[in-house]
Amino acid sequence: MVDNLIPLLGISTEHLKMSLSLINSYCLVYSEFFAERFGAAVAGELNSTLSDMRAEGVAMILRSIEMILRTSPTHGPTAIKSIVGKIFR
Repeated sequence: MVDNLIPLLGISTEHLKMSLSLINSYCLVYSEFFAERFGAAVAGELNSTLSDMRAEGVAMILRSIEMILRTSPTHGPTAIKSIVGKIFR
């Protein structure tokens, strides 16, 4: 299901809240596996949509990035490497 969820993040922000909720759930249930296998792809898609977001959307994305970092301290930092630069600008 995650394979289908990742392209949805880049297509539209219409389902962003539900998509990020599913991502957070995967982080809680399969933390290390999810961060290692899908974390970089999720961060890359979120990175591409971050500049088009309003403050509410950015806050939701940041909560998901935080969830990846908190649940997977070993693979999380390398997974979100692509989005960190945009966050701190």
